[in-house]
Formats: sequence, structure tokens, C-alpha cells
Amino acid sequence: MRGRIEMILTAAKAEGLRTGDNPAAWRERIKPLLPSKRKVRAVVHHPALPYPLLPKFMVSLRADQSDSALLLQFIIGTAARYNEGAFADWTEIESDEKLWTIPGARMKGDRSDKPHVVL
Repeated sequence: MRGRIEMILTAAKAEGLRTGDNPAAWRERIKPLLPSKRKVRAVVHHPALPYPLLPKFMVSLRADQSDSALLLQFIIGTAARYNEGAFADWTEIESDEKLWTIPGARMKGDRSDKPHVVL
């Protein structure tokens, strides 16, 4: 929400509808007032499945034909992030070439200019 407000106020200034600093500007106004994320809360990652257990886990996943199990198989097989796999579209997949081209806008960090190709 803050980001949208910042964009609106920046656009209003560019159109001559307002003057002065942008009170919603993250880098100049707000970020210096806040502690870093690391100081607020330590990052705790989800534990990974030990590699030797993967074959047995994949067998159990294949036995489950639910959408969730199929999505998880796809994500594991492509080493994709959840959002990349969950929002994949058939138009992104070239079955003959065995390629999946993920639009940059859906990748972490919104790399709109750079699609990611998965072999």
C-alpha cells in the first residue's frame, strides 16, 4: 500500500499537482527510521528433505493424484519456486522442445525484462 501511495504522489508531483518531498518515499523517508529486518526477527528457513529420502517421497507423491501432489512433483522436478509453478500456464510450456519459459514478471524480484527458461 505504501508503495502505491508513493507512486501516486510521485506521479502527482510530475503532473504539477503537488510540491515538496514525498512523505511515502521508502528510501529517503521511512527506511532510515526502521531497524533492519535481521534485527527485528531472525530468518528461520524451512528444513529441507534429506536427499536420501527423496526417492521414497516421490513414490508417495506419485500415488497421490491430487492437484497439490501434482504441483509439488512439478515444482520439485523443475526446481521452481511455488508461485512460478502454481501460476504456470500451458502456453509457457513447449512439450516438443521440453522447455518451460517463465515470464520475468512472475519471477522473484519481478525481472520483467528477462524470462527464465527451464530445460
